[in-house]
Amino acid sequence: MYRPAFIAAFAYLALSAVYIVASDRVVAVASGRDALLLSQLQTLKGLAFVVCTALGVFALVWRLEVISAHRLAEARGRALGDAQRDALFQHGPGAGVVVESGRFVLANRAAGQMFGCEPERLVGLAPWEVSPPEQPDGRPSQAAAVERLGAAERGEITTFAWRHRRMDGRDFDAEISLSLLPGTERVLAWIRDVSAEHEALQRLAEANAELRLLVEGTPHFFFYIQGSDGRVTYVSPTVADITGRPVKQW
Repeated sequence: MYRPAFIAAFAYLALSAVYIVASDRVVAVASGRDALLLSQLQTLKGLAFVVCTALGVFALVWRLEVISAHRLAEARGRALGDAQRDALFQHGPGAGVVVESGRFVLANRAAGQMFGCEPERLVGLAPWEVSPPEQPDGRPSQAAAVERLGAAERGEITTFAWRHRRMDGRDFDAEISLSLLPGTERVLAWIRDVSAEHEALQRLAEANAELRLLVEGTPHFFFYIQGSDGRVTYVSPTVADITGRPVKQW
């Protein structure tokens, strides 16, 4: 920490000593035995030394002030940026968590609401500890989470489907987006609850299946679906018995 200061002080002392010894010899040679001239030269030498030293100190202090001002401005800019990012993270509408070494180190309010607890309760937990033991594809949650986090730590930005578990034991489907925070080894995760979307799609699929069963189970009528371009996109199988034209010809 103090090494640069010691080096600067030593260099100043060495240069001063060299200047004093060399200038004394020059003055002695120039003045000869003239005492008045020797005195005048000594005075001029001292004044020159003082002026050079003052200029050097001025340049050094000015440089330090410039560096200090730049560093202060950068620090203020970083602090302001950090505060803005923290406010955006904490008060944003999305559920967000920060993961480091496989565990949550920060969670915002929306994440706490999503999991049904205070955000602080999530800190220290691992993603697989708020997930069922296995994901819908059959993979163990811990192994899948470690793989996803590893990819994010290598700089990959990924979005994938995941099944989480609330604190009351209810599971919910989510869409996870992972990205590495610049200059850190931390991963930012945004969590979006897509349970309602999945339930709506499931209800729609069930309704379509019931409608198809009704349509295809009616022997005396046939049904078809025609697109906006005039093409027939669906014809019930009973059309062959009623019209004599197979489905492929429609």
